[in-house]
Amino acid sequence: MTEGNRSPAYTPTGRPSVVERGAHTTDDGLFGPASLTWRLHAQRAMMLVGSGAATTQMLNPRVMRMIDQASHFRQNPEARAKGTFQYIITITYGDTATAKRAGEKLRRMHQAVLATDPNTGESYNAEVAELLLWVHNTLTLTAVRAFQRYGPGLTDAEADAYVREQIVAAELVGIDPMLAPETVSELEEYMVQVRSSLAMIPEGLWFRDMMTAHGKGVAGLAEKFVKDAAIGLMLPEHRALFGLQFSRRRDRIAERATKALFALMDSKAPVERVIPDLRHQVDVAAFGARRQPPA
Repeated sequence: MTEGNRSPAYTPTGRPSVVERGAHTTDDGLFGPASLTWRLHAQRAMMLVGSGAATTQMLNPRVMRMIDQASHFRQNPEARAKGTFQYIITITYGDTATAKRAGEKLRRMHQAVLATDPNTGESYNAEVAELLLWVHNTLTLTAVRAFQRYGPGLTDAEADAYVREQIVAAELVGIDPMLAPETVSELEEYMVQVRSSLAMIPEGLWFRDMMTAHGKGVAGLAEKFVKDAAIGLMLPEHRALFGLQFSRRRDRIAERATKALFALMDSKAPVERVIPDLRHQVDVAAFGARRQPPA
């Protein structure tokens, strides 16, 4: 892990004075404003993390079959992406009770779905320790790679601190905290250990096509760049397994275009304004909330 360029805007600071308490933000939650998670999850780079991590996650055949058999991802990917985003901002910026409730809700969802392994006939739900750990670790490593490439740029110590903070998120979904990596090196070692169990299976073809599809016109071009940038966060060996080996020119164009897009967005809404907005979104629609307050 190399030390990236740092901006003072990303250094953990005290609680922004403009952030007010609301229905689901009565306290600063599981992480708080002094954490790296608090600041990093408000960065534009997070726009790439979900897609990049999800594409990697589908290389675990049991995860891919779960998505293929027991979810509506193929029919309504936008709803799934919205739910994932809602969950992440809820556990990051919601108060302690709301974050824990979100974790409980997600665990119930994991327990309720079933998939069948066509090779063994085994049925399983999504709350399987090895699958949960795979999903957690790919999400965390993808996030670190996104922050390093698209800002803010972390020192080795900061990257490791972020990984340790994510053990809190791992516990929320039922992962034994003793199994969750504490450093980037441990995450990378884990990826080497599980490499032989990964494969691109036929059920993954529609997912790959979805991750590379884009619309037309200027909006479609921007979508293409962002999707390519997300895929660029995958480890080279994972991209090769998924059949997503782009030319160096295509990768460079996607990275430059995405950085320019993020810079434009930051100029209109710096991170100091994004965090209060995210806290407000949690108040309006917290993941797993029993009753949502009016907008």
